[in-house]
Amino acid sequence: MPTIKLTPEAVTLYEKGWTQKRIAEHFNCARNTVSQYLSRRKSGEPTRFAPMTKLCSFCDVPIAITGARRDVVNHYCSQKCYYNAIRTLPYIRCVASTIRARDAVSNIYGVLPAGSVVHHRDNNNTNNAIRNLVLFANQRDHFRFHRRCSYSAPLWLGAPELPLETFPS
Repeated sequence: MPTIKLTPEAVTLYEKGWTQKRIAEHFNCARNTVSQYLSRRKSGEPTRFAPMTKLCSFCDVPIAITGARRDVVNHYCSQKCYYNAIRTLPYIRCVASTIRARDAVSNIYGVLPAGSVVHHRDNNNTNNAIRNLVLFANQRDHFRFHRRCSYSAPLWLGAPELPLETFPS
């Protein structure tokens, strides 16, 4: 399926009096596509055709994101950044322990925000002592903390008197 490239020229042509059908023929696309593009442009809502600027989840370089990739949480500027990001130390996931950790934090913190991540300071996900737990707003902040790309302040520290740097990440 070919990619349709509608540009702000479509809005200019519409303002000059061109019909949506004529604009669609000019850009070789469906009239409905032109209609949706024009209605979103008028409302100020970004269209699926216009690029959106996001930061690379690994190196914080600005990148243009279009289409369905807007809904993805992590964006990478290159394959090198992606592979550097997924290269981590071995981690054994224990779902039951994760649930217990979230319960322990929610008993003190309150209702946890959607998408929040509980981090274990000592990387032992079965050690759910309050002093060992840290709450991050989302996986991106948690990931950045591990990669030390940029500092992401946690929402909650189990032991605020202990700096995060004293623990291995």
